[in-house]
Amino acid sequence: MTVVEALFHVAPASRWSQLGPAEAYTDPSLDTEGFIHCSTADQLLSTLADHFGGIDRADLVVLEIDPGRLTWPLRWEAASPGGSACGSEVFPHVYGPIDRAAIVTSRPARE
Repeated sequence: MTVVEALFHVAPASRWSQLGPAEAYTDPSLDTEGFIHCSTADQLLSTLADHFGGIDRADLVVLEIDPGRLTWPLRWEAASPGGSACGSEVFPHVYGPIDRAAIVTSRPARE
């Protein structure tokens, strides 16, 4: 697998703003699917379009994640169990909370 410099996770702005400065980020998918969905830079725009209705969403933020700072396993897998609507494309999945030290920046999804 090619070395990836950054991963991205789309999060509700309200959840992100309520997180304490040292608090790890979690997502409901961690409880329901066992991991947090992420994307590469090349996948981000299609993720926003396919799963969030586009890039002009004031209620969403994009978290930039340094994969080298993750303390939980990172696995590259099909978008959904049993296959992916994206064919053979694989996505990064983080199997635990994302530590604040791994979150490099956050920005509104509308930029």
